Amino acid sequence: SYHTRLKEPLDLAYNSLRLSDPAALNPENMPLSKRMIHGLGGNLFHSEVGVLKSVGANVNYSIHYPVGKKLRFAGGLAMLIENRKLDISEVTVRDPDEYYNHLLSGSTSQTDLNLRAGVLLYGQNFYLGLSYLPLLYTVLEASELEMAQPFYRGSVQAGVSIPMNADVILKPSVLALLQMNNDVIVDFNVKAFFKQNIWLGITYRDIKSGVAVLGWNFNERLSASYSYEMSLGEFKQFNDGSHELVLALRLNNLRKYTQYTW
Repeated sequence: SYHTRLKEPLDLAYNSLRLSDPAALNPENMPLSKRMIHGLGGNLFHSEVGVLKSVGANVNYSIHYPVGKKLRFAGGLAMLIENRKLDISEVTVRDPDEYYNHLLSGSTSQTDLNLRAGVLLYGQNFYLGLSYLPLLYTVLEASELEMAQPFYRGSVQAGVSIPMNADVILKPSVLALLQMNNDVIVDFNVKAFFKQNIWLGITYRDIKSGVAVLGWNFNERLSASYSYEMSLGEFKQFNDGSHELVLALRLNNLRKYTQYTW
């Protein structure tokens, strides 16, 4: 994945050759058009789970508009294209039937196009957002099998930053996912940050699973995080859990900002 700003807010203190009037450098004195941020991102993904293989790409755009001294309102769109393929040739059956032979000779590949939208109100110490996921869903290539339709209808998320002292910050948050059948899944999260360099966190999902995460900023350019998820319910007997490692590289960080992580 890759994310960048297409347009930075104007920073006269950083770009100006002469600082003649400090009052003129106040960001609130600049036109709103000069304080907006445009962002662009994308990612490629590939996964294989048994006989099911998935490959796709996503591109997203957002605009961040200042609505107060320390508040911004952001709106974004994301377009996702994904191909899912069921490799029937890797399935061995003792007595192949007519339907199995039909699948072997037909198409078990499906390609979908999704368009998603979301909005976010945020400041340095909080965020509140919602999204609508199946804004557009189109099957570009149909399959002989009935592949999965959009699973989630939308989401609501919120988080706050609570300074405990000069070195420790707690960041609790919640994420609610509305499924297409109108059931709601809720994630409860809390992270503890130490000098903005190391963070520990836990998540409880009401589908009876838990996640533990550890992350750290090596410097202003490189960061990494590790998480482990395990089932806390009856499914635990079938799964030992999953591991995830994320490495992040911050390019062109001329001002040497530390990554700000929720």
